Amino acid sequence: MYFTVGNVQGGGAASTSLPFDDGIIRIKFSPNYVNSMTSIVTAKEILHEVIHAELHRIYLNGNQGPNPLPANQYNWYVELWEVYQGIYNNQNNVATTAEHFYMATFLINNIANGLQEFDNNSHPLENYLGFAWEGLENYGEDAGYITAEDYLNYVNLTTIINNDNNENPCDE
Repeated sequence: MYFTVGNVQGGGAASTSLPFDDGIIRIKFSPNYVNSMTSIVTAKEILHEVIHAELHRIYLNGNQGPNPLPANQYNWYVELWEVYQGIYNNQNNVATTAEHFYMATFLINNIANGLQEFDNNSHPLENYLGFAWEGLENYGEDAGYITAEDYLNYVNLTTIINNDNNENPCDE
């Protein structure tokens, strides 16, 4: 995995490529976002993009270790890829969509827990769920995991974190 800063296609905060010919997955962060993100948002972006990279690896290596997915989750994930290959011509779009549905289904609490730990357990878990859902909320709504109202409530709770005086390691 290789991290870089540069222009992100589509104007997003970050993107994760499928492996290039050298086998390296590149995670690119937009300079506009890097220079303006709080440390908790930076941590969220890193977690989100590293999950993309790991899911790329898992799919492309047939769920070989380290850390394979449970068989039922892997099989569902592969089915998602197959569905989206019939919709999109671009493999990056296939990967992004399949992975976002996978994250919305299985990883929201993991992301929120990681952010809570990063933030020294300063707030209840629900305060971190808005960060975890960011970028995945439409997938969660489509699948019935979250409503627009739920997401808005979680986003409102993130303001508590954004406005606190807690310092974590990246604030220095």
